[in-house]
Amino acid sequence: DGWAVTFACHRRYAEEAELLGVRAYPLRGRDPEESSGVVQGAAADRHWQELTADMEGALAASGARVAVLNFFAVPMMHLLEAHRVAAVALWPAPASPTKAFPHFLFQKPWSSPASSYLAAERVLWTPFRAPLEAWRRSLGLEPAPPGGHFELLRRSNAPVFYTFSPALLPRPADWPAHVQVIGPCRPERGPGEGLGRLLPRARGPLAAFTMGSRAASLQASNATFKGNVRTMVEALLAGGYSLVLDSSLAGPNEKANPRVFVQESYIPHSWLLPRVQLAVHHGGAGTFHAAAAAGCPQLILPLEFDQHFWARRGEQLGVAIALEAAESVLSSADARHAVGAVGQRADAAKGLAERVAEEGSGEQRFVERMARHKGGPNGHYVDL
Repeated sequence: DGWAVTFACHRRYAEEAELLGVRAYPLRGRDPEESSGVVQGAAADRHWQELTADMEGALAASGARVAVLNFFAVPMMHLLEAHRVAAVALWPAPASPTKAFPHFLFQKPWSSPASSYLAAERVLWTPFRAPLEAWRRSLGLEPAPPGGHFELLRRSNAPVFYTFSPALLPRPADWPAHVQVIGPCRPERGPGEGLGRLLPRARGPLAAFTMGSRAASLQASNATFKGNVRTMVEALLAGGYSLVLDSSLAGPNEKANPRVFVQESYIPHSWLLPRVQLAVHHGGAGTFHAAAAAGCPQLILPLEFDQHFWARRGEQLGVAIALEAAESVLSSADARHAVGAVGQRADAAKGLAERVAEEGSGEQRFVERMARHKGGPNGHYVDL
């Protein structure tokens, strides 16, 4: 009596979806864990040709009446408009206009925060306008509004469900009723082979250090990033921590160090972070929320996109220290000072975790709201 689901995802995740009993539609394009940033020129043209063809294929294969879109799948709004398919947004970072704070893309204060969201719509649309307007013409559609697909979504009044915890960021009072905060969705799965056995052997406090899906490409292409990672590893070891280190950050010295446990395979943060005393990461929404739920103090080294927003929020909540690591060199003195000071955030981190725990399951709230969707059960939707 539920929804029939087609999960459109990169092919590396399609097999896992099938193992969970979810029909998958594999997408082409760059591996999300090997991507080195925004593509340009001829590569960008190929990217959009593949992506739009994949979107059309996923929609046709699913027979969907409703499409659930993550933030990066919002360009599908053009296709949904052409086929009169309803949209639902499922996003980890706030992107709906409010007077409470500016859009996460902008780090500096705005005199009128609500206007920053209109500016962000245009920033996210303009670089891709030409290929997507060509796609709209091929679909028989009129030109898009100035804010492109994000403006289309906003004007549609489609349900928007945010997967952040209200304890971390309360829902703004000026959001309309169709914009809801449902809380984080937490995967439940155990550790990779051997790690669960090795962690109890760690001497002293444990820190988990990860920098997200782009870490491997940045290690290979960005000398500043690579140097900052090494500086932070040295500061953590000097501060008495043993490390669970993502393999993308581990060089020969780290792999040979008996106080460093190299994480070779994926481990859910919901399993790992409750077992460590410090989370060091890039400030991605999922990692930030998992660390908050685990009661970990956090050292955040934001790189891009919404990461600076969550890093600032962590500092405001008193659970994190943020350090610039994207373009400026992190000094050994600053890294060691942060490692020494972050323990003072432990009590605030534990209190925040207690509030997050009281909120319950974001997945369950999403299921309940989808059951009330006007499309009704026994329908089909494609989850991108």
